[in-house]
Amino acid sequence: MTDIRMFMDTYKAKLEERLFVVVQNEAIEPKLKEAMHYSLLAGGKRIRPLLLFATIDALRGDKNLGLHAASAVEMIHTYSLIHDDLPAMDDDDYRRGQLTSHKKI
Repeated sequence: MTDIRMFMDTYKAKLEERLFVVVQNEAIEPKLKEAMHYSLLAGGKRIRPLLLFATIDALRGDKNLGLHAASAVEMIHTYSLIHDDLPAMDDDDYRRGQLTSHKKI
């Protein structure tokens, strides 16, 4: 396995773990939690957070602190996709191989 592939796999797994923990927060209203789980944990390449991790790595920064920022970046990106899929925008039916959030939830 190449160094870059190992880097990507390692930090993508850390990000997925963190996103799962965020979605499990008991303070989140159940219907919102369902929508977050459905959309945020649907997969994807996670390029934006991986670019953030690569920048942190290049600058020799704290990757644990970067995990919070990377999670926020992915949540904002997922929000932008959900918003883009709404009827007032593109009115898409599918995203990442599954029904869009507004069609499912």
